[in-house]
Amino acid sequence: MSTRSGKPNKRRSSRRDLTYGATVLGIDEVPLGRCVIIDISETGVRLAAIGDFVIPDEFLLALTPSRAVQRTCEVVWRNDDEVGSRFKQVDFDEVATKAKNLRRRRIAALPLPDRGALGGNHAA
Repeated sequence: MSTRSGKPNKRRSSRRDLTYGATVLGIDEVPLGRCVIIDISETGVRLAAIGDFVIPDEFLLALTPSRAVQRTCEVVWRNDDEVGSRFKQVDFDEVATKAKNLRRRRIAALPLPDRGALGGNHAA
């Protein structure tokens, strides 16, 4: 199979054309800007930044507005308008730790119930 430029396609997985908005985050999870995903595969993504920001060499790509679905990306090529990135391998231990920490932060942020609302005093 050939690419649009006529060169042989060396990709390991086929790409799917897509026009989909996403958010580029720094590795520290700070939002950097919005982008449009042009095409995507199991191994990578081609995207274009919306607005005036530079997509860093390594970044998180939030695929949902809640940022619940993210992929760590590494830029493999750039041109004037677009960036091609590969998805970095998922470290499942790191993902599990992040999920556990997120659950802890959410639980810690919950308001504590009023003691009186618990049904009064109970003798032990």
